[in-house]
Amino acid sequence: MSLSERNKVKVRICNQEYVFLSPAEPEHLQHLARLVDERIHEFMQRDSRLGIAQAAIMAAITFADSMLTTQEKADQLQAQLEAMQSEQANLETQLKRAKAKAAKRAKRKGRR
Repeated sequence: MSLSERNKVKVRICNQEYVFLSPAEPEHLQHLARLVDERIHEFMQRDSRLGIAQAAIMAAITFADSMLTTQEKADQLQAQLEAMQSEQANLETQLKRAKAKAAKRAKRKGRR
């Protein structure tokens, strides 16, 4: 991706300006910056002894934990989906066999 395909976005986190070059929409990056800023301020309000760097690290750990938890849930759902797809394929195979048997029985009855 070339630099021309990226958006240049300025955001403020803890009264400091940061510039990002990203393919993401500016509104998305601004939303993320607000979330980070809010989380840092939450930690700083809970413990007034925390500096910005410490609160930022705590916010990062919180976001990382949330991300990993979400990824684990997604992995579990993917495994469930794959198991269900396998079971569906198995049931479809059984249904085809049952239909084939029923068709054979119907043919035999028709010959008599």
